[in-house]
Amino acid sequence: MRAIRRDNFTPTSNHRVCHQHFQLEDIEWETSLFNEKTGTTLTAKLKRPRLRKGAIPTKLPNTPSYLSTTATTRESPDVRRKRKKEAEIQATIAKRNEDYMNYQRQNSFTNLDELESKLSFLDSYCLPLLHCHC
Repeated sequence: MRAIRRDNFTPTSNHRVCHQHFQLEDIEWETSLFNEKTGTTLTAKLKRPRLRKGAIPTKLPNTPSYLSTTATTRESPDVRRKRKKEAEIQATIAKRNEDYMNYQRQNSFTNLDELESKLSFLDSYCLPLLHCHC
C-alpha cells in the first residue's frame, strides 16, 4: 500500500488493490504440491487469486513513470531448491524410461533365430543353445 502515493490517503486493513496493478508473476492463480513418493506435482486452481509474499503494486496509471517500475522478484532459495530437485527427478524418470525402452528394443525377439542371435554372446557352457535340425 505504501507504493501507492496519493494525497490525503491513509490505507487501512479494509483497503484493497486491484490485481491489474501487479505484475503477472506477483499473482498466484493456482497452487501446487510436490509428491515425493510419485515424483509428480499436483496443481489446483485457486478460487480467489492471492499475492506472492513481498509483491508490490508497480503498475500505477496517471503517475510519473519512475513510480511505475517493473520490479523483478527473486525466487526464494527453498522454492528454487524444490524446483531443481523436481526437475532432477523428472529427468531421472525420463532417462529410466528411455533406458527401459532401449533394453526392450535390444532384447525383444519374434522368432527362434532372433532369440539365438540375441543370446549368442553367452558361452556355450552357460546356456547351450538347442538347434533343431528338422
